[in-house]
Amino acid sequence: METSDFVYFDGTYIEERKLANMAKQAGSYQIAEHYAIHLLYHAFKYKKDYLIDEVNNIRKFYSLPPFPPLYATSVISQTMPGYTYENKESNDLARAKYKSLDEEKRIEVIRRSLILLVLKDKNLFDEKRKWIGIYLVIRDRLCMMNRKDFIEFANKCTPADWDDNIRIGETTMSNIGRYISYEDRDEAYYDMKNNPFEDLCDTFWSILIHEIMTTD
Repeated sequence: METSDFVYFDGTYIEERKLANMAKQAGSYQIAEHYAIHLLYHAFKYKKDYLIDEVNNIRKFYSLPPFPPLYATSVISQTMPGYTYENKESNDLARAKYKSLDEEKRIEVIRRSLILLVLKDKNLFDEKRKWIGIYLVIRDRLCMMNRKDFIEFANKCTPADWDDNIRIGETTMSNIGRYISYEDRDEAYYDMKNNPFEDLCDTFWSILIHEIMTTD
């Protein structure tokens, strides 16, 4: 069997068909999505179109529609080394489209973007405090949200299989003053003189805007 028949998944290699079966045995799509995105990335990396069909079969298994046509392209473009994002859609359009989505769709697009963020560079999101960067992006790009409401929203968006060390905590957002200087408190994250989450924010937004614009 070829090396390309095995998908790199959470530190080990798993045969394609086995990983697809694991997704269907996960019990819910919130968990299965983690498997599906790895399969989708593998499909593009090795030019295996049949795996895109397999991923859509997984979604069908959970009574979900297939991914939008541009979604598969977004996965590979966001995770392949050397990728540079070129935003051809205005930020205002992305904001308007996000606001038009119902809560379930909003949660899905944020969760998907979080998974892609970690796939792209796990070091960008490796501890609880990194949620502050996610909060800044959502607050400044999509919709105003207070910190208390964000904690509730973040819990809904967190992939089910994530470890506790990167799940948001009740006190995570109360620590924002430790990282954002006083002079930057009233600034959008992209206008701050010193944003300690700059790389995270920029990368997450480049992923998120693409996910929003390719969501049906």
